[in-house]
Amino acid sequence: MIVVKKFGPTALGTKMRARGGIHVGEALKRAEQAVRDQREGCLAEIDRALARLSEPGLKNPEIYNEASNIVSMCVGDDEALAMAARSLCDLLDAGEADASVDRRAVEVHLAALRTLHRTVADAETQRAVLAGLRRLSGLRQPPPH
Repeated sequence: MIVVKKFGPTALGTKMRARGGIHVGEALKRAEQAVRDQREGCLAEIDRALARLSEPGLKNPEIYNEASNIVSMCVGDDEALAMAARSLCDLLDAGEADASVDRRAVEVHLAALRTLHRTVADAETQRAVLAGLRRLSGLRQPPPH
């Protein structure tokens, strides 16, 4: 004997058939446009963080906060920039939280961040910059994609 069970409509099925929804392709286009719309604001925030990082006398927590802000503002194809900012955070984590960090190491990271920010550095340049930061910090980070 064969038993056939019938189930009522599911919530997902009902929502998918409802009028007024959008197709996946359209949702993706809108999401990409939203990221493009936010990009300039994110880049301006990174500019502000880089300017703040250039100020003399910053302590580790202040430097860390600005580098962390850069990581959070990276969108789209800014993976190398985010990795360089994380490298600076890692360098600071390796030191004491309240001490001033060696300014030369910060300057090297700032130069790397400027090289990667608002430029069209090719993948080879990005890898070279990140490899230099790894050598400087002595930390092992995965290479960018």
